Amino acid sequence: MRRSTTRMPENNATEVTERRQEEDLTAQQNLAEQVRRMADLMFWQVVIGAAVLIGLAITLYYTRQIARAAGNAVGLSREANRTEHHTQG
Repeated sequence: MRRSTTRMPENNATEVTERRQEEDLTAQQNLAEQVRRMADLMFWQVVIGAAVLIGLAITLYYTRQIARAAGNAVGLSREANRTEHHTQG
């Protein structure tokens, strides 16, 4: 009887160790899955960020073009007013 009693803790310890190893493996697998999800999200954040940056660059380009066109229009308007005043005078 004593032999079986002494063997039980050894078997029990082995079972406990195996169970802990399985739990650790499961935890590691869950963590690996979460890391994959985070990497996917980070990838899409970079893609969206790049698209936004390109959109901002395009917006700035067209804003500059509009400002130049407005400046040219003001210059032409002034010239037209001067020409009109000289013609009337």
